[in-house]
Amino acid sequence: MAITSPPARFRFTGTQEVIHGEGALAALPEAVERLGGTRVFIITGKSMATKTGHVAAAEALLGKTWAGTMAGVRQHAPQGDVAAAAEEAKAASADLLVSLGGGSPIDSAKGVAELLQVDGRPLPQIAISTTLSAGEFTPIAAATDEASGVKEVRVDHRLTPATVILDPKLTLETPEQLWASTGVKALDHAVEVLLAVRPHPLADLLASEAIRRLCQSLPVTLAQPDNLDARADCQLVAWFSIAGLPSVGIRLSHLIGHQVGARWDIPHGVTSCITLPHCVRHLAAETEEQQKRLADAFDLPHSQLSAQERGEANAEAIATFIAKLPVPTSLQAAGAREADLPAVADAVAAETRSGGSEPQSPGAIMSLLRAMW
Repeated sequence: MAITSPPARFRFTGTQEVIHGEGALAALPEAVERLGGTRVFIITGKSMATKTGHVAAAEALLGKTWAGTMAGVRQHAPQGDVAAAAEEAKAASADLLVSLGGGSPIDSAKGVAELLQVDGRPLPQIAISTTLSAGEFTPIAAATDEASGVKEVRVDHRLTPATVILDPKLTLETPEQLWASTGVKALDHAVEVLLAVRPHPLADLLASEAIRRLCQSLPVTLAQPDNLDARADCQLVAWFSIAGLPSVGIRLSHLIGHQVGARWDIPHGVTSCITLPHCVRHLAAETEEQQKRLADAFDLPHSQLSAQERGEANAEAIATFIAKLPVPTSLQAAGAREADLPAVADAVAAETRSGGSEPQSPGAIMSLLRAMW
């Protein structure tokens, strides 16, 4: 890609520190102290609080600074859950938030941070992730309108958690399908970075490395669930995969995933398992140069292929990788309702018109959804 003209821009997110590796959770008190927290409020999900010891461990580490825990955040961060968490955090006089779990607690904490601003600034956050969805590294906050089933997305660089803690031991109790599907979510991030509307060489470099390493490490974690080295590598890969996304913008797979997930309560990792190959194929003609970099990342021979053939080869490589994982690969298998497809197509088309990707018509989106069915 040309890097001298026109001018390009890469914006680093608000992440100040990433603490990673086995035993990283023990650094939580130091991270709180560095951020000046004295009343720390934890936001997590019910399963994390009741089926693991991770929440209790975090509360114990916080000691006197622990001000309370909201353990009722549901999938896709319903707006009602975000509002309830904000009320509880406010009542606890929270001055720092800790999110613990996957994308929903992390998104919810961003929403709470925005609602409980101090002097015009959101509350600081520490994110402790147990999946590979990587929302902890972005300024993107999403919450679902429960009445309409539409996911509303906001971007505010002040909402990026200041500190991220990645401890592979905390992922040992993450359900296999959730782990595998969020691994595909990381793949989705990396692929969309390489196919971006506004590509950038640093983002491409990180995304290409993410794809190579994910294809090696994720299968190892499924074959050897106790392999902490492979799990730690997957956590780093998730970070690499998303590092450039806020600068280069998302493509269709993410936009479709937003609305498919919210409408039918399908986890976002699972939506990527369904949407990604089809979107890569759909974008082949308009992303010819980017598709070459994607083929290189998958180590595919492609020099003699046409643009459409290259896109097809990349899509097939992705589909083959996903097919080996314990995840659904169609909308029907994931529990979608066929009657809702037109409404989802309209919502996705509207989101493409709001910026960040190239506008798509409801008809084009409907054709894609049919292919995914």
